Amino acid sequence: RDFTKVISGSEDGTLRVWNMYTGVCGQVLAGHRSGITGVGFHDPNLLTGSWDGTVRVWDVNVDS
Repeated sequence: RDFTKVISGSEDGTLRVWNMYTGVCGQVLAGHRSGITGVGFHDPNLLTGSWDGTVRVWDVNVDS
């Protein structure tokens, strides 16, 4: 488990993975056509829901 990340979803449909100690955004994930309305964790994945009516499953453990 990685307790150094903070996740944010935004109105532009992107998901951002931040380092909570440095404040640096390490990943920007795009996949929704509308704003993200919810974020959930189901180890080892991250799930997001959007106003576009979709749910996405993400693997944020992949370094980019």
